[in-house]
Parts: sequence; structure tokens; C-alpha cells
Amino acid sequence: MFSSTLDPIDGHQIGQHPLVVRLMKGIYLTNPPKAKYSSTWDVGVVLNYINSFGPNSSLNLSVISKKVAILLALTTLLRVSEIAAIDKNTLQAFDARISFALSKVRKAQRQGPLQKISISAFTANPLLCPVRCVRHYVYLTDTVRNETNSGSLLISLRRPFLKVTGSTVARWIKDILKASGVDTDRFTAHSTRGASASRAAAIGVPIDCILRTAHWSNTLTFSKHYHREAEGNFAGAVLSGVCLFVVVVIGLLIYAQSSCFML
Repeated sequence: MFSSTLDPIDGHQIGQHPLVVRLMKGIYLTNPPKAKYSSTWDVGVVLNYINSFGPNSSLNLSVISKKVAILLALTTLLRVSEIAAIDKNTLQAFDARISFALSKVRKAQRQGPLQKISISAFTANPLLCPVRCVRHYVYLTDTVRNETNSGSLLISLRRPFLKVTGSTVARWIKDILKASGVDTDRFTAHSTRGASASRAAAIGVPIDCILRTAHWSNTLTFSKHYHREAEGNFAGAVLSGVCLFVVVVIGLLIYAQSSCFML
């Protein structure tokens, strides 16, 4: 702003003057910008907690709603506002997958039609399958659907069962994270994007698949803002055999979703 409005000094634009450049470098070195998260939470801990819920048919509306929200967040890398914007009228269920579109453009989308997203069934563990969970949720909520909420996949837990907002989805996800043992004073619902994508990268899912799924334009966005190492005793998890189960589960979830997205 100064460079565009004030006259040059000593033949230099204000922003390019050597003294200003040195001052800005000194400020940067004195107080360098810090990433919001230096590490992330272990996706496996959350998956193990969700797995403990048991069959979808035994869950009430509150639990199944939160389970749908967290599974969609982990397997699609959608933001909470985008999960709230899933258009139920576009939902299509097939034998081994579901697909749907959003009712609004994604945050980074500047042109083109509304994005359609596909998720493949996870047959290795039906308790963690997002396709089964969404199908049961739709079945459970069909009796309370009306003109005001028929266009939204996720609806509120109490009458009049209005369509939810992004803040409600965020609260549901944080409830799951907190109950799983994740420090929700540090990590918000938005952290699911970084945690899931970082886990996928750690187990070898191609970066281009992760970028397409998350709708990131380049690897710099992922590496600068989202790619973090998971907290916890990784070595202990490996030796106890828990980590292997976690890697297989989240790897198949992310890879299946990414593969469908490319179709």
C-alpha cells in the first residue's frame, strides 16, 4: 500500500527499500509464523471408538448422525459446511457405493458445475463402512422427512428436524473426537481434513488422489497447512498390533473414495 501511494525513497519503492527489507526480515526471524497444528491426532483411535458402537441398527438418531458426520469427514475430506450442504435429492445408492452432490459450490471452486462425490463400500469392516452408515441413516430419518428438510441429507435431532448448519456438524464431530480421547481444546472439527489426509499420505496413498479428494490445487497447500505427523506412541502401537488394523482400515477408506472420485 505504501509503495503504491508514496513516492520512492533513494530510488527504491517503499516495500523494496533495503532498510525496510531488513526490518521485515528481522520481524520474521524474531516472531516467525507458526502453524495452527504442529501435529495431529491419531485417526486410528477415533476409528476404534466408532467401531465400539456396534451395528448401525442398534444406534439411536443422535449417535448415527454423529457417526455419519465423522465418517463422511474422514473419507471425503469435506469441510463441515460442505457436509451440511450434501443434497439428499442427489443421493444415489448402488450395491457397492453411494454418490451425491452438494447444494452449493465448494470453498475453492471458482467455476464449473456442482461437484459430485462417490464413496465405495468398505466390506472389510461393516461397522466402519460409510456407505452402510449413510443408508441406515436415510432409512432411519425417512419417517420425519418433509418439505422443509427433504433436500438435506443431515437433519437436526429434534422436532421439527430442520436441516443442519455447518456449526451443528462441527459440534457432532467434536463430540466424537472428545469421546475418543482427542484434545478438542486444541483440535477443531476442521482438523479431520488434515488428520485423514496425513494418515493417507503416511500409508502410501498417491498425493494426486489426496489432492483431488480434498479439492486442493497443489501439494503446497497440503504440505503447508494440513500435512502433520500423528501424535501418540507410534512404536508402541506397531508392537501391540493395533497400528496394523488402523492402517488397513483408513487406507482402504481413503483409497476407495479417491478411486471412485476419479471415475
